[in-house]
Amino acid sequence: MNVDAEKATLCTRKETFSREENAFIFNNSKLFIERSKAIEELNKRPGDPVSGNVILSALTDPFWYIRSEALSYCKELVSTKKELLKEMVIHMAKTDPKSSVRADAVEFLTKHYGDASCLEIFKVAMNDQSYSVIGEGLKGITKVDPKEGMKLAKNLESEKNSRILLSIANLYAENGDDSNNDFFMNIAPQFKGFNNIGYLNTYVSFLKRCQDETVTKSIPVFENVARNGSSKWVKYFGQKGINDLARHYKDKAEKLQMKIKDVKETNPNATGLTKMESDLKAASEMAEKLSVIYNSLIQ
Repeated sequence: MNVDAEKATLCTRKETFSREENAFIFNNSKLFIERSKAIEELNKRPGDPVSGNVILSALTDPFWYIRSEALSYCKELVSTKKELLKEMVIHMAKTDPKSSVRADAVEFLTKHYGDASCLEIFKVAMNDQSYSVIGEGLKGITKVDPKEGMKLAKNLESEKNSRILLSIANLYAENGDDSNNDFFMNIAPQFKGFNNIGYLNTYVSFLKRCQDETVTKSIPVFENVARNGSSKWVKYFGQKGINDLARHYKDKAEKLQMKIKDVKETNPNATGLTKMESDLKAASEMAEKLSVIYNSLIQ
């Protein structure tokens, strides 16, 4: 007997089912809440044959949320059911009627099977009608072939969709250089309100790869959000971006100080010491400049 199957009774529930019972509930219940809870419990032991088989079967479930949930539980199955799982996830990436599930499937392939054998499915994803799927396809191609991914990203820079733009930004944050900074500055107006958060965090990651001149050029973008953001929380992330960059330079200066100290102790006339001291001076100056800006923003 299933007491309160719809979980409508106001009470504290404490119930424990075996994996066989959870498998039965998932396979036979008509209620989403029960089935979702059952597969969540099975995921606690995904290596168990009963649990693993149910999770695999859930990849073809009629309800898209269950398919997506099951896919998130499949990482532990990559080692035990590698080829079968890969085949099923490729099928999802190509044919699932829900775009978010197709995107999840492409992302899963990138993380767990990101090699040349998946390149074709990543290229198929680039022609999807969903921007989220296209974004994941771009990530997949870049993992397999960074040069090709950067080339495709360049061709997509004129897109107006924020998801695509953020996917390109993430790619540049991992693989780009100073020449990509104009892209970040040009897309700043595309991100409004809380959408600024992901953009600014990604921009900071990118700038940590860049020269001081590029970082200096970017400061007005963060200042604008910090002063004119739509809420105090959005403004906070503009401030945080400046502070994160200041800490980046402080850390860089501290590491250089320690390295210079070690070199001077072992070989005061070592080649490159002058360059390290010059880099230390530049890093310290950038840290100070950014700290002054940050303090002016939080007053």
